[in-house]
Amino acid sequence: MRFFTAIKTAFSSYSEALAFINTHKMYRYFLWPIVMHIVLFLLGFSGVSYLTDTTIEFLKSFVAENPDAWYNSEILTGVLAVTLWIFLRIFFFIAFAYVGGYVVLLLLSPILSIVAANTSENITGTKIPFQMGQFLNDILRGLSMAVRNFLYQLVITLALLIIGFIPVLGWLSPILLFGVSSYFYGFSFIDYGLESKQLNYGQSVRFVQQNKTLSIGIGLPYVILLLIPFIGLILAGFFAIVSAVSATIAIHKKEYISQLPQ
Repeated sequence: MRFFTAIKTAFSSYSEALAFINTHKMYRYFLWPIVMHIVLFLLGFSGVSYLTDTTIEFLKSFVAENPDAWYNSEILTGVLAVTLWIFLRIFFFIAFAYVGGYVVLLLLSPILSIVAANTSENITGTKIPFQMGQFLNDILRGLSMAVRNFLYQLVITLALLIIGFIPVLGWLSPILLFGVSSYFYGFSFIDYGLESKQLNYGQSVRFVQQNKTLSIGIGLPYVILLLIPFIGLILAGFFAIVSAVSATIAIHKKEYISQLPQ
């Protein structure tokens, strides 16, 4: 019964988050994902284009030095160039699809810290004084938590992929992978809310470990979004803002706020 209650709380927090953002005029935070995505894709494609051009030039020079060893060397070079151009761009999208969610969390860490603090202030009515030292610590904490969760998720994912080759158990592997991704993404979002409540790193870890289902429920919509080709990556930054707000709303509900150190 507690499982379904936690999932219901997580999902209802998302609908509340959308209304909350509208009520408190928090639209300005969505400007940061726009800037982030523009910069990220420009840098990504510039890097891929540079790598493609460099590799193609190497192939051309290699074939030119050994023209007799290659039949129709000019045609071969052209085919390889087109194939490489397509492959590297596909690889870029696949790689970003896998780690893109955490790239978004890392780049938006300062904004998500501010969003969670602003949400907490509006819920409690208590103003949190801005301190540059604390703000920088919060950013480092968010970054370290995202890296921690990514590494844990990576290790568990590799283990589940190996299990996937075992008959019968292999059927469970995709479901478990989905749950693991949801848990760790939810973990990161909840931590921003706990950070605004002045919980330290260890206290945050213990809280999430005691409320795994809530973490899965908070991370689930984000993971589903990331599974949508292309569109998911474009919207991930915007949705991360909503997820941070919903996670902060969830931990302020009575069944969870009572678990926090006073």
